[in-house]
Amino acid sequence: MVFWKGFTMKERSLLIEWIRGELVGPSRTLKDPVIIDFVNNNFADTVPRRSGSMGWRPDRESDIEEILYYYGETPYRKYGVGLLHPIAIATLMPDSPDQIATAANDSLGVDSEEAFNEEKDVSDDEDKMETTDEGSMAETSEEFDISSFDIRRPSTVGISFCVRLFSEGQIEIRLPQKKIFTWQEEDSRPFQLNGRYERCTRSWLKEKKEQPKENNEQIKRNNEVITTTMWRRRPAVLPNTEIIISRNELVSRQVIRRDITMPEGSPVSLRIEAFPRQIQPAEDLWLLTIVLRNSTQFHNEIEPREMILYQTYFDVSVRNGTFEKYPESQRPFSDLDQDEQALALLYRESSTWAIGHGCAAGWDLEPGQSSSVSLIYADVLPSVQLPSMTPEIKDGNGNPILLSMRELAELPEGGHGPAWQAIEKLVEKYERWIIRQREQLQNIPEKMRAIADAHLDRCNDCLYRIRRGIVLLRENENIRRAFKLANLAMFLQQIATKQLKERPLQWNPVRRIAVPDGTHLSPWEVFVQHQEEVGLGSWRAFQIAFLLMSLEGVADGESTDREIVDLIWFPTGGGKTEAYLGVIAFY
Repeated sequence: MVFWKGFTMKERSLLIEWIRGELVGPSRTLKDPVIIDFVNNNFADTVPRRSGSMGWRPDRESDIEEILYYYGETPYRKYGVGLLHPIAIATLMPDSPDQIATAANDSLGVDSEEAFNEEKDVSDDEDKMETTDEGSMAETSEEFDISSFDIRRPSTVGISFCVRLFSEGQIEIRLPQKKIFTWQEEDSRPFQLNGRYERCTRSWLKEKKEQPKENNEQIKRNNEVITTTMWRRRPAVLPNTEIIISRNELVSRQVIRRDITMPEGSPVSLRIEAFPRQIQPAEDLWLLTIVLRNSTQFHNEIEPREMILYQTYFDVSVRNGTFEKYPESQRPFSDLDQDEQALALLYRESSTWAIGHGCAAGWDLEPGQSSSVSLIYADVLPSVQLPSMTPEIKDGNGNPILLSMRELAELPEGGHGPAWQAIEKLVEKYERWIIRQREQLQNIPEKMRAIADAHLDRCNDCLYRIRRGIVLLRENENIRRAFKLANLAMFLQQIATKQLKERPLQWNPVRRIAVPDGTHLSPWEVFVQHQEEVGLGSWRAFQIAFLLMSLEGVADGESTDREIVDLIWFPTGGGKTEAYLGVIAFY
């Protein structure tokens, strides 16, 4: 997700909450919902033209649950992320290519709901995955499938991770009813998880002027009463639902299947499946895949949409054991190509603790923290806070290294003066930085030193190109003049966009037209009169370095630099565009 630079952390958290509420659910309401009660699954409404959110409590001690009641609003249409469908949907009613193409252009999910109605008439079929009693195990095979039969209506999500289990070690799998994510504010409401929606009705007395639409299946007229369909949410799992898998069960290396105990009367059936693979027997190191499967079988008397699990989530923790970093590659480092070795070097302090199947694998670690995690979870809408980066490079006194566009626009001949000194000082600092990095090569793993040395060789290439650009500025009058004009153009542009304000229009009765109010002041006049605001007209170190190293390739059509595509790699807001514009202005 990308955020505007001015957003505070709280505003970002609220924005993510709203996005998750819209895509995954339940929605975050602006006002507290009106709490209602049902009698025989019907709500007798006294407000015919109701608006705003409504909620209900399945029992006195329950949290307030969501109600969807607007015309045509169903959970299946409203939420598109985090749904776990009954496995029989894909096995009984595979979509034709025409249905898939039609559904791809349908933002409301109409065809999908029609498919649900058709599936409701299909007789029950046996689950393709054999159901076993709790605690039983099926013989493992290479055909263990963690994917769904229908990618549009998935029935499984899973995560794979590496764990070290000691004696009496256990894997604990939890399906909570709610959770506060680490990216939320401390005072935020937790998100409700693992829910289902059941069909109910809303009825009210018809107003005299109200005429219900004809041939509408959702609105039925019964004398003076109008009845419509509503959907109410309730937790799909019991409080504190958890599955425990012991180390002794993993030793057999067989697929473990556990049916989850569901609330009484629930139309949803869920199952946890664990696929263990031992990596290092002597060290009790296991690679586990944990899958949550919607194993619900169809029943003609149950609305198919009531069998879907919404807001899917589960997490995994370890007792008497530890999570280990996920083994990303079994190939020796020497067998990796140059790009793979470069990535391994750059991200050697970053760790992958799990991978997701049909979802993202999440874990909570502070940026830069490398210790083991305590919890891994399946997340259908992942969000992570990245460490901030700054484009500023500081000198030994902690002051940012900046070069004045005004001084560079007035760059004198002869190679003397403050502007020339600033350029030479920049090159010297870059050279000393490269030397320091070479001195630190002994601190990285030996297998990575060759690729690290190659990276520093590239830095030396950039240093040479920067110095070559400075030589051209000294020796070639045309290049120096173009360089000065480029700096002047960029400086004037900054004045125009960051200092001068748009003047309001004022009616001129003499000329009988609207004219700008106040005195006109051009960027050139500001430049000539030295009236620019403090902070304007400065290059960051990487920007002017990029411009200097590009001079020869732009000015000389025969230069070998033209075989190189230079790319500035930095997050949004660092000044990449300005650096590119500087090169364009020089050209």
